[in-house]
Amino acid sequence: MTTLITPSGQRAKRPLRVPIWLVLVLVLGGMTSIMALVIGVRFYVAGLSSADQLVKDLGRSGLAQLTETIESQLQPAADQARFLADILSRDQVDPMTINGSRTCCWDRLPPCASCAPSPMSASTGAWSGPASTTMAAATAPG
Repeated sequence: MTTLITPSGQRAKRPLRVPIWLVLVLVLGGMTSIMALVIGVRFYVAGLSSADQLVKDLGRSGLAQLTETIESQLQPAADQARFLADILSRDQVDPMTINGSRTCCWDRLPPCASCAPSPMSASTGAWSGPASTTMAAATAPG
């Protein structure tokens, strides 16, 4: 091997010479690694997005099923409440009467002294007797 000498008398530096097979292996290996990284990242993002969508769909489905179950369980009670409200609004039944006898304060106890003699007035549709005077005294100013 010959040594190159520069005009100043110093030895010239030669560039590093790498065998062609090593250059090809490094370049092709690097490109393959970059391509695998890009494909892997895309598959990872697609899988993450798909899993997220699947979890959301399963959550919505479960929530819809639960909502439907709860509504089907509560629908008879809602129908009964609507029916009772309709009957009470038409004055077809006295809410203070259970099984034909008057009760006090929605209990199944016998009527107390304040509400026993207080039937509903047929002419005015208002309560008459001690209960109405007690309520009037309770709400009166002074």
